[in-house]
Amino acid sequence: FIYREGFARLSSEPYSTEQGDISNRFIHLTNSSIQKYNVNSVQQRSLKADGCLAGGSKISLEYLARKLKQNGLNFSEMWSEIVEVVLKTLYCTQDAIPGHPNSFELFGFDVLIDADLKPWLIEVNASPSLARENELDYRIKDAVVRDTIQIAAAPAFDRDMLANLIRKKMSEKSKGRWHVDKDLPAQIHQILGGETPRQFGEMPKDMGNYERIAPSKMWDEIQKLHSKKMNKK
Repeated sequence: FIYREGFARLSSEPYSTEQGDISNRFIHLTNSSIQKYNVNSVQQRSLKADGCLAGGSKISLEYLARKLKQNGLNFSEMWSEIVEVVLKTLYCTQDAIPGHPNSFELFGFDVLIDADLKPWLIEVNASPSLARENELDYRIKDAVVRDTIQIAAAPAFDRDMLANLIRKKMSEKSKGRWHVDKDLPAQIHQILGGETPRQFGEMPKDMGNYERIAPSKMWDEIQKLHSKKMNKK
């Protein structure tokens, strides 16, 4: 799954390749931790006048899409290429990421967009920072947390009842490797308050602002491309 909202990080000074500007971090680095020390009041006034929440040197992807469209540029095509970068990255690293059906991980992808709107992967952050420093952080990050918990759909359960069941099972003598406890499903059902957890591979009831990107046609094409290259070796 990929979240359809996020941040576009910008520099607070006009881009320049002049020799005297090479060491200017406010031109060449878009990190919020750096740009926040060069607060550009003109930029902030412009963003607020355009109906955008103050976010330091960051703007939302929704705002970026709107500005690109106003300038005749295709955000949808760029987004599709970003999704492809994400899928290729996950495909290349899937063997190093343990698969646990009962857990989830939130990754933050840093992608550079060049003058031709082509995305380039910079890095991937495991458990990216969800600290909030401004209005835009609160709006986007709060929504990410809410929708992530919602999509994970962890069922509520009776902790005391579960603890008692575990203690009981641990105190019982082993009845053999092949013994089946016929009462256990009903006990677990009661602990879960009658709710049935979402099965592995089952789509969430409410996706929020997430979209599913695998399995998909693009994912299948990446697999085929990898297999083709491997067969040539």
